[in-house]
Amino acid sequence: LRTLVTDLGLAPPSSPSSSSKYVLSGIGISGQQHGMVLLDSDHRPLRPAKLWCDVEACRESEWIRNAFTTEAAAGKETRRWDHVLPGFTSPKVLWTIRNEPEIWNRVRWCCLPHDYVNLVLRGVHDDDDDYAREHSNTIVPTTDRGDASGSGVFDPTANRYCTELANAIDPSGRYAKSLPTILDPLDICGNLSFQWMKDVGLINGDSRSPSHDNATSSSTSSSSSFPTIPISAGSGDNMCSALGVGC
Repeated sequence: LRTLVTDLGLAPPSSPSSSSKYVLSGIGISGQQHGMVLLDSDHRPLRPAKLWCDVEACRESEWIRNAFTTEAAAGKETRRWDHVLPGFTSPKVLWTIRNEPEIWNRVRWCCLPHDYVNLVLRGVHDDDDDYAREHSNTIVPTTDRGDASGSGVFDPTANRYCTELANAIDPSGRYAKSLPTILDPLDICGNLSFQWMKDVGLINGDSRSPSHDNATSSSTSSSSSFPTIPISAGSGDNMCSALGVGC
């Protein structure tokens, strides 16, 4: 991001002193699907991420495919979750519960890599922004339907997580409570934090953090001198690649 700001001479929105013809009006993140990033209550990773290519959870995937069924809302037909492969998130969660219970017992959030990047850009780990640090616990992970579909517990017909499956995987309820909020395609998950704007050169490094609530998608700038740069819901790599080539 810093390279883009420097090389293109990007300016923040509503910057009257800028002569740049390029304005950074928003940010959208795309990333690998089907991964697993486990976070504690401070949004700190508890272990290295398990990515899509990690197929260590073969047995757990087989359990989900063979042992769990649900009734679809329309028609009451039985639906098997036989599409859940080892690369999906839910088998990785079950693997962690079985093999690393001491880590799982500390989990507050279970998200995908691009969802975690959004959290970081929103300021959950900012050190120099007093306001962001104070309110970081109100910033919750979000995702979109595309990446939610890679979790292995998203029901696209009902347009919701299948909490029955999540609770079958983890009867304690921790997994169901750890799932990110699913946003609509045009939703904003939050804004680029004040510290990030300073770090990448969008605003003066000597600027002081204003009282700016970056924790929710509806936050707006409280000062005309403080730009608001929204971060979209984003999506997975395949979906965004398709959009990029005009599909």
